[in-house]
Parts: sequence; structure tokens; C-alpha cells
Amino acid sequence: MAGRITIAVCSEGKRGSWDKRYYCLFCSKPQSKIVRHLRRAHADEAQVMEFVDEKDPARRNLLITKLRNIGSHLHNLEVMKKGEGTFHVGRRPRCENANYEDYLPCSSCYLYMLKTEMWRHKCKLGKSSVRQSKLLVSSGNPELLQEVLL
Repeated sequence: MAGRITIAVCSEGKRGSWDKRYYCLFCSKPQSKIVRHLRRAHADEAQVMEFVDEKDPARRNLLITKLRNIGSHLHNLEVMKKGEGTFHVGRRPRCENANYEDYLPCSSCYLYMLKTEMWRHKCKLGKSSVRQSKLLVSSGNPELLQEVLL
């Protein structure tokens, strides 16, 4: 099989490792410091200006989380479209034989989580449903989704 989709897994033996990378919504590049990247490289974007200007720290964190998750969501759609690459999920599994088809995005915050664990997700951005999450994945057109999401 030429194309293969893998899921990014936890670092071996390191608890609390900070090697996770998030994908930028605007340039699609993986970044370990996504907030700093957004402020420096995309300061002129309306969504970035919105969270930079936000005074309430709780609301600012929600805006950052949504931008971070949408970038990863668009990356995951591209990986599924190509049939190869690394699938980005909210909680990385420990084992390498995890299947990307076992994950769905939250319909409000776009965080990918196991289908079986979605009922535990308490999204602060809105109400999440499995049905809406399946629609997000099945529509699959990144350009159309980017317009809808923002």
C-alpha cells in the first residue's frame, strides 16, 4: 500500500512531553508554538486580531483553541484526501496501531477525539453531536470548510 495514514503518538517514556505540533490555519505548517506563530506571521488576519485584542483571558483562550483546532482539522481533511500523512488528534494514543477512522471532530471546537469518548467531551464553545461531527468529515472540501468555519 503506497499511501498510509498514521496517528501522531505520545513520546516514548516521556510523561508531560511538549513535542506536539499544531497546524497553522493560514499557512498549513506545523508549529510547536502556535500562538507565537500566529502573532508574528499572521498578525494582519481578522481572527488573529480578534484574540490579540481580547481582554478577557478565558474568551481569548477559547478563540486560540478554536483557531488551533481548525488548523489541525483542515490538515486532517487534507491527509484523508491524499490517503497518506500524519493524522492530528486531541489526545495522542500510546500505541502506534491506532486507526484514524476511530476519531471524529467535535462539531463546535473541531478537536478530534475517539468516537467512543466523545460523550465525555464538554465543549465550551457549544454543544457537540456525533451526527454533526460525521458531516464535518464527510463533506471533506477544505476550501469550502475554511469559508464556513471562519
